[in-house]
Amino acid sequence: TVNIVQAPVGAMSTNGTQYVIESAVTGDIISVNSLGRAPGAQGDLNVSYSPNFGSATVQNFTSSNAMVAIADNGNLTVGATKVSGSAFTFDAGNPITTEVTFTDQYQNIGSGSLSINVAINNAPTITLSNNSRTLTAEQALSGSFITSASFSDVEGDNINFDSFVINGTHKNSFTARRTGNAMVIHANTDLSGSLSNYSYNVVVKDIHGFRNSSAVAGTVTVIPMIYFYKQTTRVSIMNAANAIELLGDTGGDDVAVSSGSNLGHFKAGDIGDKTITTSALGGGTTTLIASQSLNHIASSGSGHSTWRDFGNINLTGNSGNGHSWMVLFPSSSAIIGKPQTIGNEMNAPHPDGEYVVFNDNSALDAVEGAGLHYFSTNAGVKALGDNRWGMIFGQSGNTAG
Repeated sequence: TVNIVQAPVGAMSTNGTQYVIESAVTGDIISVNSLGRAPGAQGDLNVSYSPNFGSATVQNFTSSNAMVAIADNGNLTVGATKVSGSAFTFDAGNPITTEVTFTDQYQNIGSGSLSINVAINNAPTITLSNNSRTLTAEQALSGSFITSASFSDVEGDNINFDSFVINGTHKNSFTARRTGNAMVIHANTDLSGSLSNYSYNVVVKDIHGFRNSSAVAGTVTVIPMIYFYKQTTRVSIMNAANAIELLGDTGGDDVAVSSGSNLGHFKAGDIGDKTITTSALGGGTTTLIASQSLNHIASSGSGHSTWRDFGNINLTGNSGNGHSWMVLFPSSSAIIGKPQTIGNEMNAPHPDGEYVVFNDNSALDAVEGAGLHYFSTNAGVKALGDNRWGMIFGQSGNTAG
């Protein structure tokens, strides 16, 4: 008796759970690594025959889904239809499925199903060269360097530099441009001194664009500038009654300011210039003697004195007429202790907001005749990011050395 038995068609199995990265293109491997890419073993199909008549072995595979290619040896790769750009993404959570048929050398045909999980393509990582900067107002002008952003990507994907975005509270204060493989961030405007930080954060995508990187935050602290000037214009006739007029403001009310005067130049934004040549009221020379970057017009405590830190000021010269002096400071919340009045005697008590300027060069401390004036810069003009400034000024020529 001869028994004829149907040979089994074989049972299909895989070498593990299958994954493919959402950015995969034709020819990329399908992997048993949960990253869905190399490194990691390539996905593979096997067929076993039991019982096995005639040493049957699988000869080829066919996939019903063009997104899955199967080599004759069972190795799995992405087929003619790419995963990248398809509806199969990590966020969608939908696996790629295909029906597989396989044939042995005796033309026995078997079948099975295959499911492939879609793995995430991670966003790039941003590193800022400096996440927290402290600058003087002179260092924070429009175009000033703030920081640079470099990038890494675990999949080795190229960065989409056009996707680099600055967000955050003060995003409009900054701009970025590409330099090589970095994005360099600059101030987009003059940043005025402030008691609080300028804050921003940045994000970017890789060329696949599945998701933004984690936001990386940065801050910039800007310390205002205080300037000490001396000047020569009409100091020989300057006194308490006409000092503000000779500095350029006839009414002392920031209305009728002479063009080419000291105040005319300051209103035009020349605050911080080392030398100013005035043309009004007979003309003269205004010279920057000292400057400081700090938030306190008088003292930060613990014995500190802003004015002493200007150092010794030499007001001699000018054909024996000496110089008058001016101290300029932003009239903003960044300056602590802005004066409201200038007193004329040393003895306390003084009302809140009253300051006294005294000549520390004399044998006995003597009150220096001084005035106080607040003014706005011209329309559309800012000096170091501020459009409102204060000035404490000497009311006569001084020949102290």
